[in-house]
Amino acid sequence: MRKNKSSDPDFNAVKKSEIAGIIDVDSQVRREQEYYRNLSAARNIANLDVLTGIKNKKAYLDVEIELNSRIKYGEELRFAIAVFDINDLKYVNDTRGHKAGDAYIKKGCQLICRAFKHSPIFRVGGDEFVALIQGEDIDNADKIMQQFREDNGKRNESGEIVIASGLAYYEGEKEVSIVFDKADADMYLDKQKLKNSI
Repeated sequence: MRKNKSSDPDFNAVKKSEIAGIIDVDSQVRREQEYYRNLSAARNIANLDVLTGIKNKKAYLDVEIELNSRIKYGEELRFAIAVFDINDLKYVNDTRGHKAGDAYIKKGCQLICRAFKHSPIFRVGGDEFVALIQGEDIDNADKIMQQFREDNGKRNESGEIVIASGLAYYEGEKEVSIVFDKADADMYLDKQKLKNSI
C-alpha cells in the first residue's frame, strides 16, 4: 500500500524547512536590496549641495577623476569647463545677514543653471561654481558665455547680482585640473573687468 506523502510527518517536516529556507532567502534578498537602495540614496545625498540642490565639490572631484581616467586611456573627449564666482557675497553677508547671503547664492546658482541648462553645474566653494560643458551646450559654449557676460554687464550696471565667469576648452591636456586652471584664470580676468567697469 502506497503511503500518502502529505500525511508523512518526515515529508511535511522537509517541506516546511524548504519553505522556511525560501522565505529566509527571500527576506535576505529584500534586506540587501533595501541596503543598496539606502546606500545609493546616501551617495546621492553626499554629492548634493544642501543649499542649492545641485551637485557639490565631492561630485565634481568624482567626475574629474573619471575624466582623468578616460584621458589617460586615450579616449577622445570633447568638453569645456566654465568657472563662476559670485561677486560681493561677503558684503551681502556682512550688511544684510547670512540669510540674504544664502538667497544671493541661490539666485546666482539659478542664473548659471539657466544659462548652461544642458550641462551639470557644481557648487565647489561658498560662492564658486563649475559647469562641465558637454552635449548640446558644447557646440554653443562661446555663444552661451557671451550672452551670460552681456546679461552680467547689465546686472552690474543696475546693481544686481554679478557673477564673474571664465571658460576653457579641453584641448588634449593630460588632466582636467589644467583645463580648470585656464578657466579659473579667465574668470579672474573677467572679475577685474567687472570691477573696473563700476
